[in-house]
Parts: sequence; C-alpha cells; structure tokens
Amino acid sequence: MAKKKMLDFYKVNKRKPREHDEGMSGIGGAIHRGDWEEYGIGTWNDLMRLVFNEVNLNYNYLKGKKGLERAVKILKNVKKAKNRLPQINDENLGGIVDAATRKKYWTKFGIESWNDLLRYAFGNVRIQPGKYCGKEGLELATKILKDFEKNNRRLPRTIDKGIGGIVIATNRGEWREFEISKWDDLLMFVFQKTNRTSKYDGIEGLHIVLEKLKIFQQRYGRIPTSNDKGMSKYHKPVLKRSGLNLGFMVGKI
Repeated sequence: MAKKKMLDFYKVNKRKPREHDEGMSGIGGAIHRGDWEEYGIGTWNDLMRLVFNEVNLNYNYLKGKKGLERAVKILKNVKKAKNRLPQINDENLGGIVDAATRKKYWTKFGIESWNDLLRYAFGNVRIQPGKYCGKEGLELATKILKDFEKNNRRLPRTIDKGIGGIVIATNRGEWREFEISKWDDLLMFVFQKTNRTSKYDGIEGLHIVLEKLKIFQQRYGRIPTSNDKGMSKYHKPVLKRSGLNLGFMVGKI
C-alpha cells in the first residue's frame, strides 16, 4: 500500500516524494515506529531505495543552517494556517520532527527536541511541558502501558485508544536520555519485548536467510550484497542476530 501510494505520487507530481509531502505522514510514521525494520527499512531513504532504487538527490534538504531555515518557514506557514503553534502530530511534519529529535540535525543551534525547535522558530513562547516529560512522565507512561497489557492480555500498539499521548511523547524525544527514541524502544523498556515477530527469529530464521543467500550465490555466481534486489529484507535480520554481513555468512554456508 505504501509503495503504491509513493508511485502514485510520483506519477502525479513527476518527482519522488519527500517525507513532508502531503499524504506521506502516515508512511513516515510507520518508518519511525520501526514497522518495516525486518524488511531492511529503517529510514525514509531505505523505503525510497526499495520503491525507486534510488533516493532524492536533495535528501539532505533539512540539514544545516539552510535546512533549519526551510523547517522554520514550513512551521510558520502551519502556524499561520492553523492560528496556533505547530504540533508534533500535524500532518506532513514528520521529516521535520525526525530532523529535530532522532537525527539531531540542528544540535549546534541548540535544538535537540521538538520544543527546542518551536522556541527557535517562534521565540520564547510558553510551551506546556506535558505530563509525560522526564523520568516522572516515563513512570506514568510505564504504568499506563502495564495496565493496558494486564487488561487486554497483549502489548499495546500505537493505534490503541488512550495511547496517543505516549506515542507523541516518544516521537517528541521526551525519553532519549533513557535510550527510548521509538515505540519498540519503549516496549522493550517496559516489557523487555515488542509486538514484532519475524519468521527470521531464532536459529531457524537464520537458516532461512542463509538458504536464500545460498540460492542467490548459486544463481548469479557471486556473493550477494544488501543492495542486490530482494536482499535488503535479509540484511538487518542477519546483522541483528549474528553481527555479521551477508557476504561473510554466505561464505560460511
């Protein structure tokens, strides 16, 4: 579905989509949550390579001083249109949120969080810190998540009712000091496990990957790389579960 949406965008607009483009926020959100990590997709550019076999030439458009100025201009347009400060979950701001929080593009300008960016863009505005800030906020989120798990007999998901504020706090980078930068990090912190299961888990999963790599080697007469078609989805499982690269693993079959 995401691939079709991106291809449709390209067909209509005659260019590859960027994360802040209209209609792309849902795809960006899925990437930030790590929904497709088992397929080797951890960033917007990973998905771009899968869909288009290349990335936007201007994929660094938010980096540095000029990138920050672009972000500020977008935020001011949002404020003008909505007559309020931009919010982290506003549509089409995913790329800017990511640049300010996870990627840390603007730390030399004193911007390490969403609120830092708002203060930079709009001056010393009063920003409500929110109930999920800091250690106390993380403790509150932990209690809510554990209560959810107890009542529903499953781990919470980002789309579950009553969880939205915790998701926003995670995306905003409220708990980075605790090494929590995405939803799965929070689940691991609270439950020591995530909702994510993969056919590549465990030794059986590793054997599946190795068999696929061996078939590639036999067909093409060379060791595959993660850039070869169809190989990206095996790349992260191998790295995550063995700490080795694809070529090394094929050589050990």
